[in-house]
Amino acid sequence: MMATGSAHYDLGRWGMEVFRASPRQADLMIVAGRVSQKMAPILRQVYDQIDGT
Repeated sequence: MMATGSAHYDLGRWGMEVFRASPRQADLMIVAGRVSQKMAPILRQVYDQIDGT
């Protein structure tokens, strides 16, 4: 994900130059790897906090 912020991709022109750590300020959630059954409810809780408007 850090590579997408480099000059090669230039995400700043699309207004995505600041990575948000809060789900309430995020537009996208990237899950890298598998989601176990133990982790699924926690992941769903974080997903529900994303503002979908």
